[in-house]
Amino acid sequence: MKRAYGKLELNDYEKQVQKVYEKLQALGYAQAQKIPDGIKKSVPPKKVTPIIKQLVEKGIFIEFKEQGKTFYRISTSNPSKISPLVP
Repeated sequence: MKRAYGKLELNDYEKQVQKVYEKLQALGYAQAQKIPDGIKKSVPPKKVTPIIKQLVEKGIFIEFKEQGKTFYRISTSNPSKISPLVP
């Protein structure tokens, strides 16, 4: 059926990346420890940190320090210049 309508689904890893992105989008900005709190069922906590690091490397998340603690927020740069989330 998917082939007939030309629909594609995200694989499991892409769904996990999307969940992390949506969680940070809902929070605005947060520490890495706060991001997995609401998505524990869909993304294992051990996978959240590598996903965050990948999104920082791609320029999708911005890492900044405030009072000695590391926080993350979504980049406000032009999304058309950002490479795809998954290689």
